[in-house]
Amino acid sequence: MKKIILVCLTVICLFTLQTNAQSVLWKVSGNGLEKPSYLFGTIHMICAGDFEIKPKVKAALEAADAYVIETDIHSPEARKVMQAAAISQEPQSKRLSAATYKEVDSILMKHLKIPFQKLDNYTLGTINSILVMGTYKCTDLKQYETELRKLAMEKQIKMDTLESVTAQMEFFNKTYNDDYTIAQMRAFDDYSQVLTSMITNYKAENFKQLYAEMTAEKFMDKNSKHWLLHVRNANWAKKMPAMMQKGSNFFAVGTAHLGGEDGLIKLLQNQGYTVEPILN
Repeated sequence: MKKIILVCLTVICLFTLQTNAQSVLWKVSGNGLEKPSYLFGTIHMICAGDFEIKPKVKAALEAADAYVIETDIHSPEARKVMQAAAISQEPQSKRLSAATYKEVDSILMKHLKIPFQKLDNYTLGTINSILVMGTYKCTDLKQYETELRKLAMEKQIKMDTLESVTAQMEFFNKTYNDDYTIAQMRAFDDYSQVLTSMITNYKAENFKQLYAEMTAEKFMDKNSKHWLLHVRNANWAKKMPAMMQKGSNFFAVGTAHLGGEDGLIKLLQNQGYTVEPILN
């Protein structure tokens, strides 16, 4: 009985350690893997002054056989798909009601000093992305996926993806309906304040708080969580085992994909893998 209690306490302590871990880098091992793979949670855009690739992250990448990102955002074909997806099939001035158009125009003028008319032919999701870019208080932005790709290329590490650009665009389209996107624009002031906190928590690798901020109901409703996280995480978790059997993978995905009951950490643990934080 004492041994059972001790084992239970150990499991509880380990679970508590993992869910409160001060790390955005996790090692995946066990379950027949000859070599461990790695999960690295990114923040897609960050000011150059806040950007850092820590030694443990670089070491994990260099130990891997493949560098894997969500989708190929660098190929000419992918860029064509993304550019096409950014254009609305109908101008927003014809799609939206006069009152809604005027409201969005006032938000854009207030925060970007850009009239809606200049962005009229873009999708609302694209316009919201432009608005979000305006929350950064710098012009020299860096992207973790891109900078890690440079390191991978230097080390001649092969590259792979978890989904196609077309699939990602379809998920985004299902997420960013008019009501949700306009609600995001209305919450711009709140997001601007939270972004500062998210960057601070990311730099400190405060995983639990970072996940809570990224998935807050104010910024991610039930529908967006379903398509952006739940469905995609499930798809990836099905694909990753075969990839990991072939060799060590360094998976770089948005941090929000790691946490929660339907996050990659939990989904891989449910399949029998040991997933543990790399603290140093």
